[in-house]
Amino acid sequence: MENAAQKLLDDVERKWKWYQIDRFVGALVGAVIYSLGINLFIVPVSLYSGGVMGFSQVIRTVLVQYMHLPIHNFDIAGLVYYLINVPILLLSMRQIGRRFFAKTVMCVTAVTVLLSVIPIPAQPILPEDTLAVCVIGGIICGAGMGLALKNGGCLGGMDIVGMMLGK
Repeated sequence: MENAAQKLLDDVERKWKWYQIDRFVGALVGAVIYSLGINLFIVPVSLYSGGVMGFSQVIRTVLVQYMHLPIHNFDIAGLVYYLINVPILLLSMRQIGRRFFAKTVMCVTAVTVLLSVIPIPAQPILPEDTLAVCVIGGIICGAGMGLALKNGGCLGGMDIVGMMLGK
């Protein structure tokens, strides 16, 4: 009888472990989708996202276009995004759970790397229709954010503040 109970417990533990791995991967896929939406749709038409990402994009524009920071083939918006998120993450560390915190750090790091690695097209995907590109980019970014949140993580910025206020 004890063998059957131990076998059942081991089976539940194994399923729980795979469930958590699936959620980590789902949150990471959300970060990839979000980054693709930003770099392929929003940035090429010179639009800005909202929240911390939009603030990071404004800082990038000021540094590159107005202060003539010599950065070629590298988008520093991701690095600025990470630097802004570090204090927010440190403030939220105690209020949100360990898994949520780990997934959030993983997602913010992934977004930072992906925004710097994914090439921004020289021409917008739909050059004639800025509104359509804006809507499509918003849908893609929203889907990425939603997927990350659904899987127990978030992409940083005001999402973390919202989760803290929700608790």
